Amino acid sequence: MYFMYIKPGVVEVKALTVKKEQLTNVLNSAQELSAKRDEILAKYNAIPQEDIDRLNKIIPATFESEVFVNDLNNLAVKNGLKMKSIKDETVKPDDRSAILDTTTTETYKTNSVSVTISGGYNQFLSFLSDIESNLHLIDIKSVSLKSTKDAKS
Repeated sequence: MYFMYIKPGVVEVKALTVKKEQLTNVLNSAQELSAKRDEILAKYNAIPQEDIDRLNKIIPATFESEVFVNDLNNLAVKNGLKMKSIKDETVKPDDRSAILDTTTTETYKTNSVSVTISGGYNQFLSFLSDIESNLHLIDIKSVSLKSTKDAKS
């Protein structure tokens, strides 16, 4: 009787006990993750909206060239410079080679913009200083200076 009824039941109970322990461990892990999620969510919700707005300006979800150009123009005007031209050299969506290129592993997107401004050297240095402290992440790749006959300091 032991071998026919009790021993298979004992084996089944042991297997169910192991499975129960595994499920208990999974449940405990899920509760820990849920608590961690709630903790992180509380920290995120505690961030002031002003800081979130600043972060969105530094790293926007999408590049809005009009806003960026307006900000650059405002900096130029503030420093007594005149913006002559601006050229957005970003790859447009209609360029099929860029759309179909799946080999890029960039974790961020870059936009190239060329700007031509005119004014004095000191105003230009002040403009560069303002760009340094601006909230947009800007890397200046090159600077070209050209003197004109009617240049004013």
